[in-house]
Amino acid sequence: MKCRFSRSQIVSILQEYDSGLSPSVAALCIKHRVSRQTYYHWRAKYGRPDDGGDAGGGLRLSELEGEIGALRRLVSAQIALVEDLQQRLSQSLACIAPPARLDSPKNQSRAAMNPQPGSLRSSAAA
Repeated sequence: MKCRFSRSQIVSILQEYDSGLSPSVAALCIKHRVSRQTYYHWRAKYGRPDDGGDAGGGLRLSELEGEIGALRRLVSAQIALVEDLQQRLSQSLACIAPPARLDSPKNQSRAAMNPQPGSLRSSAAA
C-alpha cells in the first residue's frame, strides 16, 4: 500500500506529538488527516523516544547506509579511472626510449673512449 507521507514526514509527525506541540493524538490526527489507527501503526513501526526506541533512528541508519553505498561506488569508480590512467601512461612511456644516464660508470667509460668533436678531450688529444 502506498503512503502519501515519506518516512521523514512520518517521523516528524510522531515527534510533533512527543514534543508536546499537539495536545492530543486526536488533534494531531485531524491536523495531518490520518486516522488514529495509522498514527499508532506508525508509532509501532518507527518507535517513540520515551519507549526506548529512537524515532527515526532506523530511518537515519538506513539513510546513512545508502550514503555509504553511494560513496563506495564513487570511490571504486575513481580507483578504476586511476588504474586506467596509470595503464595508459605506462603504455605511452614504453614506446619512448629512456635517456642514457651520464652518471653510470658504463656511460663514463664510453664517453672517455669516444670523445665528441669539439669537446675538451678531443682538442687536448690533437
